[in-house]
Amino acid sequence: MQGNTGPSPTPREHRCLEPTLEAARAAQSRWAAKSLDERLRVIGKARELIAERASKLCQSVSPEGRRQPGETLVVELLPLADACRYLVKAAPQILASRRLGHRGRPFWLYGIEAEIHREPLGVVLILGPFNYPLFLPGIHCIQALTAGNAAIVKPAKACEAPMRALAEILKEAGLPDGLLAVLDDSTETGEAAVASAVDKVVLTGSAETGGSVLAGLAPRLIPATVEASGSDAVFVLPGADLAMVADALAYGLRLNGGATCIAPRRVFVVEGLAPALEKAVERRLSNSMPIPLTPARRAQLSRLFDEAEAAGCGFIPNKPD
Repeated sequence: MQGNTGPSPTPREHRCLEPTLEAARAAQSRWAAKSLDERLRVIGKARELIAERASKLCQSVSPEGRRQPGETLVVELLPLADACRYLVKAAPQILASRRLGHRGRPFWLYGIEAEIHREPLGVVLILGPFNYPLFLPGIHCIQALTAGNAAIVKPAKACEAPMRALAEILKEAGLPDGLLAVLDDSTETGEAAVASAVDKVVLTGSAETGGSVLAGLAPRLIPATVEASGSDAVFVLPGADLAMVADALAYGLRLNGGATCIAPRRVFVVEGLAPALEKAVERRLSNSMPIPLTPARRAQLSRLFDEAEAAGCGFIPNKPD
């Protein structure tokens, strides 16, 4: 389905976003008219430029050195470049029209012919997270652009630089002006963007933010794709190699400073193995370098520690100041 049929935002509410939306819609109509091969040439060229500008992109992701360049390369740049490669190869099949078969249809649809056609939605709003500020919003951008859409990105706090760097790369690769816009990182801009006349929203963030965004979109029937937090569990079976389990847990807890949606949050282990596993994990983490925290993250973690202690988890020796 194409276009947003909900009520338009009032001029006073979203005046600052109107030029961006108008430019995106004008560019999108021309972009969608291009062949898929033309669009994929831009994505393929962008992949080459991502590789060429790897050092600059790594610096844009973590200018204060909170993450080592090698880690940024592995967890952000390589997956983003590989996503470009995958789309160049697989998008023609993914986006191709196809005829539906008759197998499994109810009898009253006998004789009906049906086809699926992939049509661009229009303007896609992407709300990026703080933990992977290049890879996650970046991959959503290239997916939206490949399918013939325009993209507007609202980065997380202090995460504008990597998306602006990627926008420059895409422009150099041949992306038309107006087709990709990067907004500022303020909460007010994000709220205005969600309330604007976009055609789809893609969010990676907390469950609280996801609920708020969905509540704002529901009255206008604007579709959304939401990845809201994570609470992944590790199950340790009898007979498990506890040294290997401890290594895996330590790695998962340290990857990207622990800010990873698939990092281990809970461990289920038979009672007899728990003490040995706790000591093994503690030994591995005790030799690790401290993870630098922004003031906002420090305040958030302090609040979470307080909640854990109030719930009966006991004294936590490494609680942030």
